[in-house]
Amino acid sequence: MRKILILLILMIAIIATGCGGGSSSSESNHKPAIKSLTDFSELAVGESKKITVEAVDKDGDALTFKWNANQGSIEGNGKSVTYTAPSTAGVDNVSLLVNDGKETVSTSFQIKIIDKLIRSLNIAKNNLMTEEKTTLTADLGEASEISWTAEQGNIEGSGKEVTYIAPSTEVNDIITLTVKDSDGNEESESIDVSIKAPYMNINLGDSNNYLFVSEEAKLIVSVDSNQNINSIEWNSSNGTITGEGQEVAYKAPNSTGIDTISVKVIGDYTSKAGSIEINIINRASLTADSGKLVSGQNLNLNVTNIDNEFVTDTKLTAEYGKINNEVYTAPDHPCQDTITLTVNYVDGKSENVSLNIEVEKLITASGMVSLHVPKHTWDDINGYDYNPYFPDAMTNRLLNGYLWHHVATGLNLVYEYNPSLIEGLAPVKVAVIDSGVDIDHPQLVDRLIEGKNYVTDADTLEYDPNNWEDNNGHGTHVAGLIGAERGDNGVIGIAPNVEIMPLKVSDNGLTGGPIVVQAIREAILQNVNIVNISIGLLDTEHLKDAIQDTYTHNIVTTASSGNSSASSLDFPAGYPETLGVGGVTIDLTKLNMSHWGEGLDFVAPAFGIVSTWNDGEDYSLEGTSQASPIIAGLSALVLGKHPSYSPDQVKAELKKYSFDLNTEGWDEYTGYGLPNAYHILSEKSVEDIIVFVGKRQGDKVERLSEEYNVTVDHPTNLSDKGEFAITETIATNDYSIFAWLDINDNGTIDLGDYLGEYDSGNIELSPLEKDYI
Repeated sequence: MRKILILLILMIAIIATGCGGGSSSSESNHKPAIKSLTDFSELAVGESKKITVEAVDKDGDALTFKWNANQGSIEGNGKSVTYTAPSTAGVDNVSLLVNDGKETVSTSFQIKIIDKLIRSLNIAKNNLMTEEKTTLTADLGEASEISWTAEQGNIEGSGKEVTYIAPSTEVNDIITLTVKDSDGNEESESIDVSIKAPYMNINLGDSNNYLFVSEEAKLIVSVDSNQNINSIEWNSSNGTITGEGQEVAYKAPNSTGIDTISVKVIGDYTSKAGSIEINIINRASLTADSGKLVSGQNLNLNVTNIDNEFVTDTKLTAEYGKINNEVYTAPDHPCQDTITLTVNYVDGKSENVSLNIEVEKLITASGMVSLHVPKHTWDDINGYDYNPYFPDAMTNRLLNGYLWHHVATGLNLVYEYNPSLIEGLAPVKVAVIDSGVDIDHPQLVDRLIEGKNYVTDADTLEYDPNNWEDNNGHGTHVAGLIGAERGDNGVIGIAPNVEIMPLKVSDNGLTGGPIVVQAIREAILQNVNIVNISIGLLDTEHLKDAIQDTYTHNIVTTASSGNSSASSLDFPAGYPETLGVGGVTIDLTKLNMSHWGEGLDFVAPAFGIVSTWNDGEDYSLEGTSQASPIIAGLSALVLGKHPSYSPDQVKAELKKYSFDLNTEGWDEYTGYGLPNAYHILSEKSVEDIIVFVGKRQGDKVERLSEEYNVTVDHPTNLSDKGEFAITETIATNDYSIFAWLDINDNGTIDLGDYLGEYDSGNIELSPLEKDYI
């Protein structure tokens, strides 16, 4: 029970404390106090005056002020405001409330508003010209008498508004207004007036100025006056003026002479007129008879329209060329040159007149063009890692490496850049009189047609005319050089358009004249087009007659010259009806073992020659036995393009598209040289070369001139020298002279074409191959 009682007492105490413990906020606040007030007891109607109050708050609270006037107006807030009396006389009550945010104190006071006799005095204009009039007005109270006076001028009229007339001399005048009311009170107020005599001065500039024909300029008249400008009138005797006011636009007439410009300025009291004369002159002119020159050429310059009355001096300059006595000399390099005529005038103005000149490079060049003989060096061949007998590292370099005879005869260019040259060739039947052919060789099987055997089996002594299988390999090698299909190893024959007829006359590399004659007769009987005989025999009447019969039957016969380094050819190579073929080595010099002398017609590669073999593989041999089938293959290309050609025509075509390898023309070591398949098929020679001026742009050549043909005095073969002469102007110093043989006639310099660049008067053209780009 006791615990409950104590708890109740505590709760009562807590409640009592929360509801009313301590004093209220209003009892703790101190009211603001107004300590002073700047007031006044009397103001005239409409008069304004500042009222300021000083008030404090003991608690430091921010104070707000609220002002109020019963009749007048109060502007502003805070401790200082502006009071303006009402427009009527009487008593106005002004009150003020000051609040600290909790409580407000107030005060008020009264102001007596009294009426003035002269409330305001106004003049329409207090800077006047002599004898000028202006209006005076007054706002008055209850006035009974009004009096206006002027010390110098005159007053017209009476009452609150009068007219003032300024005196006729320059003076400072004082105008006074005096007013009395009915009680005898008097007020006076004065206004100062400045009286000036009117004047006007204008300035349009000096005469003897100049402008160019049709030149545009600004005309400005400066006016010094103490009066208002009402209008300005402009006039030109010959030019055109647009606009109005003190600044106008002027355009000179389109002919020379003197133009008179006049202006009239009209003010309130006076006007002023003036004029100037302007000389209209032509602009200086710089001309020449031509705007295009070649380097080093002279050009007369024409400087005209120089008016010495206004020009102090002139000067001619050129950015690149030279000028002497108005003669311009073009620089020695092509450029866009600018000739500048600088004209200085008497007023310090300068004018530049420019003339653009295009300077081109004059190129005069002549020389000889020739085709580069395609060949390998020993270093080229030695750079390839291969087994010369059974190459097993064949790559795409094989065509140019192992089959170097393709490079020597230009066949690599056909297959690599213009394979379309071998498309559409007529079929050509070639008889290979040799040791037979491997009838199962994958690169020959589709090229072979029915052949014949003339060899008796040494063991059985039997003769099988249908057994022309090659037991030696020599005939397979020869047949492959003429027309083997491309194998996986890259080996390929010269002519893809051949049908090969094997006529077997040997089994062990040895044979005789009678058996060869039989094979030749069979070839004639089978209407072959070409007979290849890579065999050396003695001269006999039977052999000679057989070869003559091939000739009369329009059959081309190719034969090897021999391999014992003799100065006369084996037979049938030595007969005039036969194409006698000698051999050259990798650097296109005579193969040491090759026969030479009278009757030698052509040479062909004969060292390290890779071709098909009778075991289905490939093999490398050397000797004129390899040179002869290469010429046979090239002859097949000629007949493929011209099936009706005779042996003499085929020989002429081979001569035309051969490179000399020794002396010019025929010689006893290389005959008429080495025929080239690329030119046989494209039928392009030195006469087809064109020469032009161009420049290299990356891997391209840009043509900068027209094309010039070359001339060959006595066209013979691919070793001819073509003569050219160029006279050309171009707009760049970056150029060269190029010779070009467009192999595929597409009008574009591309891979496989021949291109050469001028060097000391000569241009040697080489095929553009992949390593060129």
